Amino acid sequence: MRALHWLLIFTLLASVAGLPGPATAQGFVGSLVVTPDRGPVGTRATLTGKGLPPNATLDVLWQTVEAEWLQEPPLFKGIGVRESEHRIATVTTAADGSFTTPLKIPQEYGGLHDIYLMQSTRVLNKAGFRTLPVVTMLPASGPVGTPIRITLTGFNPAHQLETWYFVMYDNKLVGYITALRTNGTARVTIPATGDPGLHVVEVFNGGVGGPYRNPESSPLRAIQGLEPVFRFTFKLTEGTGVIPPNIEAQWAKPVRGEEPMLASPVIWSDIRSGPVGAPAVLRGKGFAAGEKVDLLFYNMKGNRLSSTGFAGYVEELGAVAAGADGRFEWRYTVPDHLGGDHRIAARVRGEEVAATTLAVDRTALPLARREYRVGEEILVHLKGIGWTETDNIVSIVYDNSWIGYACGFNTDGDVVIRVRATGAAGWHYIDIYPTLYRYRNYSQTMELPFLFRYPMLSWQDHPQPFVYRYAFKIVK
Repeated sequence: MRALHWLLIFTLLASVAGLPGPATAQGFVGSLVVTPDRGPVGTRATLTGKGLPPNATLDVLWQTVEAEWLQEPPLFKGIGVRESEHRIATVTTAADGSFTTPLKIPQEYGGLHDIYLMQSTRVLNKAGFRTLPVVTMLPASGPVGTPIRITLTGFNPAHQLETWYFVMYDNKLVGYITALRTNGTARVTIPATGDPGLHVVEVFNGGVGGPYRNPESSPLRAIQGLEPVFRFTFKLTEGTGVIPPNIEAQWAKPVRGEEPMLASPVIWSDIRSGPVGAPAVLRGKGFAAGEKVDLLFYNMKGNRLSSTGFAGYVEELGAVAAGADGRFEWRYTVPDHLGGDHRIAARVRGEEVAATTLAVDRTALPLARREYRVGEEILVHLKGIGWTETDNIVSIVYDNSWIGYACGFNTDGDVVIRVRATGAAGWHYIDIYPTLYRYRNYSQTMELPFLFRYPMLSWQDHPQPFVYRYAFKIVK
C-alpha cells in the first residue's frame, strides 16, 4: 500500500499536517500500545494488543516516507516526499485476543510514525512512535586536522524543522546537514582546527536559513521544543597535523562505459564520466566502411543574471574515418567545459546518426604551494563546475567557518577562488562543498528548502555529490 503521488513541501502548514497512513475502517478494534512511544533508531520497544480477534495472525506495518530532491534539469524543485509502509512484524493473538511482541525501531527517517495492526487489508488499530534525532561525534581529541566524524540519525524529511541541521564550530557556522537520499542518516566529517585546547561543536536545527537560537520564543515552540541542541567538546592536542590526500586522489573515479548491443550506427565512450583532462576513447560501430564521421560536443553558454541569458551550442571535437569493419576509435580528453551531462553526437553527411552522453566531473586542481604567510593570496582553482541549479555553485569553508560561495556557469565551468591566508602558524584547511543555487522565488522566506549557498556538509546527499579538501601551512 503506497501513495501514488508526490507530496511537495511548500509551507509550514503542509509539513506539519503529516502524511496519511493506510485507509482505515470505521472504528478500531481493541487497543494497541507501543512502549516506549519515542526514542532514537534502534530503540527496543514492546507492542501490546488487547481485545483483538482471537487466534488471529496479524501483520504489523510501519508507516514511513520516501524522499528525494526533485529536479527537472536545469531546474531544482525542492523536496519530494511520498508515504510508504512496510511490514516489521507478524503476530498471532491468544485465545483472549491479546499479544505482546518486541519491536526494534528501524534505522530510517525520523519523526512520527504510525504503527498499523492489519488483518488482511483491514486496519484493526494503530499506535504511534516518534523517532527522535540523535547526534554522535567521534573522536573526542586529536591533533589539528583530525577528522571529526559527526553522525546524525532520525532526520525527518516531512517536517521542515527536522530536515536539516546546522553545524557550528566555536560559534562559527560550518554548514548544514541533510539526509534525504541517505534514508534519515547522515555522516559528516570536518577537520579539527584552531589552537590546542577545548573546542565546542554544536548542532542546531533551523527552519528557514540558519541555526535557530531561541526556540522557547518561537510561535512554534511546541514543535521546536522537541528538537534538542547537540553539544560536544573536542580537545585539540599537540602533535603532527593530519592532512587530506593529494587533491588528485580526491577526484571521482571515472565510470566505465559499455559497448551498446545495437548493430546500427552507435557511439560510446570508454568512460561515461570523468574529471576534466582525463584520457578517454570514443568508439563507434555500424558505419559504412571508410565513412567520414564528424564528432560533435554539446555545451551551454551564458548565465542567469544578464539580459542575454543562456543557450546551447555545438562545437566540433574532430573527425574520424570508419574502418573496413565499420568501426572507429578516437582518442580524446574530457573537455575543459561546464560540468554535468553533455551530448556527444556523430554526424555523417550533415546528419546526426548516433549519440552518447559524457558527464564532466567537478575537478579541483592542486594549490600552487603548501606554505603561505598571513595575508598572502591562495588561489583555489576548480574546473567542471556545472550550469544547472544544483551544480553551478560551490560553497567554501575555511578552518570550519563558511566564507562564501563561487559560481562557474559564466566562465564555462572554470573557477578561481581567491582566499587570503589567515590564522596562526601551522596547518589550516579549506573545504569545498556542494550547495544549492536557487528554488523558485527564494525571496519568500518560507519556501523550502531555504538552504542556498550554505555548504552541504553531508555532501553524499547532494544530487551531484562531491567534496574537496585542501591543507596548507601558514609560516612566519
